[in-house]
Amino acid sequence: MKYSISHEAHAKVLLHALRYPHAAVNGILLGRRPSESIEIVDALALFHTQLCVSGLLEAALAQAESYGKARGLEVVGLYHANEHGKDAGLGPLPRRMGNAVCGRRGQDKACLLLLDNAALAGALKDGGAPAVRCWARAQGSWKDGGAPELAAPAAGESSLKVAVAEGRQAMLGDFDEHLEDPMVDWCNAALLR
Repeated sequence: MKYSISHEAHAKVLLHALRYPHAAVNGILLGRRPSESIEIVDALALFHTQLCVSGLLEAALAQAESYGKARGLEVVGLYHANEHGKDAGLGPLPRRMGNAVCGRRGQDKACLLLLDNAALAGALKDGGAPAVRCWARAQGSWKDGGAPELAAPAAGESSLKVAVAEGRQAMLGDFDEHLEDPMVDWCNAALLR
């Protein structure tokens, strides 16, 4: 299986983790599933406090599916950043959430991105390698699929380095915040523009 991630999706995952360095964070991945690959196009920030309340996850997934459908995308997986910088493992919580994403569509082809905290500093430099590892679901279990191919920033899109220098991580909203204030854009459509 081949994985690719847009610069925008990669940046949103990292900015979400940088916004809440004291907490585990996770979100939904939107993209496309051509034959033997998964193309991750966008990332929607979910939680930094209540990491897996099934009712909230179901509500967020329903809204993410609607948002993605309007853009010709579908839910292709989720991302997770562990709370502790030295924790590089895929624990039971992201596995359960990944299984819920797969079970919702009745398909086994999904991806779970795990933030590689050790690679974060390198990713903040222009041209840095992706700071995430792909985990693929196959025959009901999650297997490490390696690093995804990272696309260059699209025209008019700020690089991750510029976004961090401008403090855009402070402007990122997630579903947790959206529940408290419906005016918060948890899809972060204009975050890198």
